[in-house]
Amino acid sequence: MDLTPSSNIYIACKPQAATGGPELLHQLVAKLNQSGHKARMFYLKKMDDPIHPNYKKYIDDYVFEIEDDANNILIVPETRTFELYKYKNIQKIIWWQSVDNYYVSKKRLKNRVLAAFGVKKFFNIENPKHHNTIVHHLVQSKYAELHLKQYNIDSCSYLTDYIREDFISKSKTISSGKKDDIVLYNPRKGKKFTKRIIEAYPEIEWVPLVNLTPAQVADKIATAKVYIDFGNHPGRDRFPREAAALYNCVITGKQGAANNQVDIPIDDEYKFDDDEQQIKQIGDKIKECIEDYDVKIKHFEPYRKAIEKQEEIFEEEIREIFA
Repeated sequence: MDLTPSSNIYIACKPQAATGGPELLHQLVAKLNQSGHKARMFYLKKMDDPIHPNYKKYIDDYVFEIEDDANNILIVPETRTFELYKYKNIQKIIWWQSVDNYYVSKKRLKNRVLAAFGVKKFFNIENPKHHNTIVHHLVQSKYAELHLKQYNIDSCSYLTDYIREDFISKSKTISSGKKDDIVLYNPRKGKKFTKRIIEAYPEIEWVPLVNLTPAQVADKIATAKVYIDFGNHPGRDRFPREAAALYNCVITGKQGAANNQVDIPIDDEYKFDDDEQQIKQIGDKIKECIEDYDVKIKHFEPYRKAIEKQEEIFEEEIREIFA
């Protein structure tokens, strides 16, 4: 990367999108500008107000077009690599926030049709010639780093992320004595397997985290004792960290980023295969966490402390990458 004081750094993002990935893109723009760089959110569709209400705290400036100059930099998430090939001169970076979503995006029928007719060109991780078109890769997780290395891509740097300050602040006010015997889950992930666990334990009070604002998510998590997360883990997901930060025992599967001790560093006794034969063990562990909460929650203290430092680490990574 050839970065100068006059370089413009553009971060590509869908407008009015409110999920973990877009929030991270907005956080990057805010931190780059705080560091003295010239960073702009590059929204990929024109509209009157492209900034989602959740992200107005991060930015108030944006562009719909960019300057295709070799002095400038364009950063895209792995799901939008086709944006890179619209430009000839700008320095191109892929930020691998998710491994799984890269393949989901490429396999969508619309994208496959457009690629077949040459309307869209996607970064092909399996083609070494494509590697030369990218000046650098950023990885949000160990899972992503390991995946890139499988294709001999070693020019990558960690640019992780952090959860909102709201959750960290709220964690200072939580009392373990006010926790309820409820178990939270993400109904959008691992649906079939999670449903089987819920059906096997109707005596447990299950609460889905869905259709909530960030503040409402924090309120729900603050009252619970346990959070479970099965299905795919395409990167360092936010829900497990938000749950741990607000003193939940966290129980996960072993898919994707959950299958290492860097991305989700919790004891192995809290990680299970998405296997029906494991449902009894999972249920027993959930009940242990509810009944012996004061003991079990101490096992998550190192994870919680690490989460508190993630914003500081993110800022340090930015200083190193964009020096």
